[in-house]
Amino acid sequence: MPSSSDARVVDCTRAGRRFTQAPLDTHTTRKSPRYCNWSMRPVSDVPASQEIIDRDKFLTEFRTDAYLRDFYTKVEDPAMQMVLNCLPNIVTRLGNVKRVLDFGAGPTIHVAASFRNQATEIYLADYLPQNRKELSLWCEGRSDFDWSEPLKMILSQEGNSWSDLDQMIALTRKKICGVYHCDCFASPSVEMPAEMQGTFEVVVTIFCVEYCCKTYEEYKNAIKNIVDQIRPGGTLHLSIL
Repeated sequence: MPSSSDARVVDCTRAGRRFTQAPLDTHTTRKSPRYCNWSMRPVSDVPASQEIIDRDKFLTEFRTDAYLRDFYTKVEDPAMQMVLNCLPNIVTRLGNVKRVLDFGAGPTIHVAASFRNQATEIYLADYLPQNRKELSLWCEGRSDFDWSEPLKMILSQEGNSWSDLDQMIALTRKKICGVYHCDCFASPSVEMPAEMQGTFEVVVTIFCVEYCCKTYEEYKNAIKNIVDQIRPGGTLHLSIL
């Protein structure tokens, strides 16, 4: 299994009080992972009327259907808009890769859809069983959620026609080879066959790790466990807020 010294880290976002896009940068890591920027939104920025759901309540209080409806029906959230506009360009720059892991995918398939043409195998991993159930339902064509709007945004960024939507969905389903449980505090961080551990050319994690960590030390340990899934010379594509 590779160590952090074997991976490159790409951070496509710069986070502060508002979402902004930063230039892409790639660092070859030596002793420990380096990041372009990282910061957690201060709790003081959250309106008093909004309850903060932390990792202790994820299992029981995270509603997959509400999350998909709020963030992916019309894609009005600026962070999601940025990801959907930015990700296809990153994928194009990477070229063809064999194996991709979306770590902390939630119930979402936009990362898989973005990699459908470049990756041979795509794997999705999430901590919550309700999210993994939704992913499995989508892969089987039994999900009730309509991904048309986010996927059309990706097609537009790729320069493709919206008439390619059905083909896009079919190819994405074909490329997804597995849905697994993951835990950024565990080592290994993904529950999958031993022969797959540390074999990914690309690991993507978007708006995930910062929600799981309560301290900077936890954050560093979580990143290390995720990076351990990357094969030598592979890349980590990290978006945080």
